[in-house]
Amino acid sequence: MNAIVNRSKKNTPQNDEPIGVIISRNLQYLIHKSGLTEAEIARRIDCPMPTLNRMCRGKMTDPKISIIRK
Repeated sequence: MNAIVNRSKKNTPQNDEPIGVIISRNLQYLIHKSGLTEAEIARRIDCPMPTLNRMCRGKMTDPKISIIRK
């Protein structure tokens, strides 16, 4: 029973997780689902590639909401 509970917690954000980690996890999922590269996504949303890369790695703790919306 504990294994099931632990697995379900893995996919949900925890209160102690930094926002950068949550954004990173979501971006990685969406990038994989879209089949596009980070470079293509950066170009389409008019975001500098290093910025998107830092967000994907969880290194950006305060991304602009305008970039997140895109």
